[in-house]
Amino acid sequence: KHRNDRRLVLPEALEPRWLLAANPVITEFMAVNQNTLLDGDLQDPDWLEVFNAGDQSIDLVGWHLTDDPFDFSKWTFPNEVLDPGEYLVVFASNKSGMLPDSRDIDGNLHTNFRLAGENGYLALVKPDGITVNSEFGEGGGDYPTQVADVSYGLSFGQSTFVALGAPANVLIPSAADDASYGISWQGGDEVAFQNAGGLAGWTSGTGTGVGYDTSGTFSPQIGTNVDALMRGVSSTVYARVPFEVNDVNEFAGLTMPITYDDGFAAFVNGVEVARRCVPTVLSYDASAERCGGGPSFPAAVLDFDAEVGVSTSGNQVTDWTAVTGQTALPHGGHSFRRPTLATNVFADGQSGVFFDGSNDILNFDDANLPTGDYTIGLVWQPLNIGSSRSSIFSWGNDLENHFMNVSPAHHTVSGGSGRLILRFNGSDANSSIPAAGSVNGTSYATVISRSGNTYTFDVSNGVVTEQDVLVNASSKLALENGRIGNMIDPGNNDFNNAIFGGYIGRILVFNGALDGGERQSLMDQLMEYVSAGGPPAPAGPFTEEIDITPHLGALQSGSNILAIQGLNLAANDSDFLLAPELHASSVSLSVGSAGYFAEPTPGAANLQSFPSLAATPVASVPAGVYGESGGLLNVTLTTASPSADIHFTTDGSEPDQNSTLYSGPIAMNASTLLRARAYDVGLAPSEVLTESYIVLATAVESFHSDLPIVVLDSMGRSI
Repeated sequence: KHRNDRRLVLPEALEPRWLLAANPVITEFMAVNQNTLLDGDLQDPDWLEVFNAGDQSIDLVGWHLTDDPFDFSKWTFPNEVLDPGEYLVVFASNKSGMLPDSRDIDGNLHTNFRLAGENGYLALVKPDGITVNSEFGEGGGDYPTQVADVSYGLSFGQSTFVALGAPANVLIPSAADDASYGISWQGGDEVAFQNAGGLAGWTSGTGTGVGYDTSGTFSPQIGTNVDALMRGVSSTVYARVPFEVNDVNEFAGLTMPITYDDGFAAFVNGVEVARRCVPTVLSYDASAERCGGGPSFPAAVLDFDAEVGVSTSGNQVTDWTAVTGQTALPHGGHSFRRPTLATNVFADGQSGVFFDGSNDILNFDDANLPTGDYTIGLVWQPLNIGSSRSSIFSWGNDLENHFMNVSPAHHTVSGGSGRLILRFNGSDANSSIPAAGSVNGTSYATVISRSGNTYTFDVSNGVVTEQDVLVNASSKLALENGRIGNMIDPGNNDFNNAIFGGYIGRILVFNGALDGGERQSLMDQLMEYVSAGGPPAPAGPFTEEIDITPHLGALQSGSNILAIQGLNLAANDSDFLLAPELHASSVSLSVGSAGYFAEPTPGAANLQSFPSLAATPVASVPAGVYGESGGLLNVTLTTASPSADIHFTTDGSEPDQNSTLYSGPIAMNASTLLRARAYDVGLAPSEVLTESYIVLATAVESFHSDLPIVVLDSMGRSI
């Protein structure tokens, strides 16, 4: 392509510091969006991110976006105010002309063009239709080739406030310390902290990380060893790390990389910014929870917990107020519809709300329930009552005979669209989860996640854990009016089907589909209701980079405190580690820093970019159909990057660095969907290799017919 000769004007030179009134710039885009971000129509078009790098607000009305250097006014912004430091995601969907004011049902803006994966160009142009404010494809050239679900853009300037090994002060708190310090040790009021005793009695460590390890595994990461102070004494340690900030107005993002074992709650100047694996209410002698580490999950929009919020009259539930504010009431207020509250139902004596399998019902209607993707967490215990088709709960449009039935393991689907009903019919011979009526007193934790039309179901009874994936192209089940207990038509006393008999301990609903790690983290927390003492402690330590940009306002120019309460599973645990860092991204965008990102961050500060991608893995055996008679199929993975690690999955999920590390040939004993990705130092992760291997049983291989044959293989999943 030759586009330079027809450009009207060259772009304005970028200043090294962009605090010059309002200044909108394109900071990130994804030209091949397949699984990263959905629009209001639950589709996955390309997208771009505009960031106001200036110090004043701007109304973008009249500004332009274009993918064509011959047409600088291709798409024009409607009214859209962008405040200083604010991000705006715009979908490059080519749907603008079909939407009022170029906005979808969720208010997202859409352009009248799509982005090209190859030979592409993207620019933000001022209202004069001539001046380019920012562009990718400098001088009208092409931006680099883009790949699926990898974003490209500008790195923000990075500043390190707290480095690994930074000086820290630590305290193993006692009841007397708690009485003296209260929460003043968390920062934000240094006068109160000094009046409470200041650092008297604290240990001035040589630096983070703080911890101990009887096996020596954590030793390279430990700067302040608290073995003698903590082990056998307490499961909690307080750590205070001072740091300086010259000018808080320079920064647009804040991240906290941290390695920990087993849990923590972090504060910046007294404001809580992150927590992992800790109880809801912190105390000076609290212990960590067995939540599995790794990814956390967002706050629930609906949270019914039988331990809190249940009001009773004569042990009958008159209302159940959720932690998040909603209330569930018996149908029609009738006393004979009321379930009852029972204690010592679930593990460790936790309570449950009992439904009798006949009349009992609770209704709730929450306007904040997700309208698109969602995740549901549930703890329940079916009893030897109710029909074999008993259901637990439903959400839907309350239209009779318009529902979808799904059991938590090896699901079945019937009916039309409109209602989601979780069932426990256990009818599939492959399921170890028994049918209702066949077991008395077994507790289950269940997680259901919807992403588009794909529904993932996880269920565990503490011994057996099962997962199903359902792809239903005909229904997108929304959550609206909720019901627990009798599901069908309580007004007509229809008690024949879909009636739950048993206990409910917890119901949570999250806005959005949780990924595999987040679902596992949620499941691990729900398992506290199922297994006494919780599930076995997962192997640590856990390492995350947590985006705490929403708490950027906690920073102050001058002296600051990062305070962390580290928690162990028990005082006598054999190891403990708390190794935090704190980094900020500045609004001084690095000129010429365009590159690929290891993780897309639409609507948030960009992190480090990489000039290129790791080489995509190559499989030694091509995808195809193979027969058992040919012998065992072994697949070798290689990559042109000799120092790269390859991680892979065989369940169809997208691999990441927590997936299985490739170390040798992979045996394909059955039909398998293999996905692999390479990770190399200094490079963004590679494209994902996807290969499908269908292995035909000998009986199928030898089958002959004069008619055409279609072979369906579910790749080990239920369909």
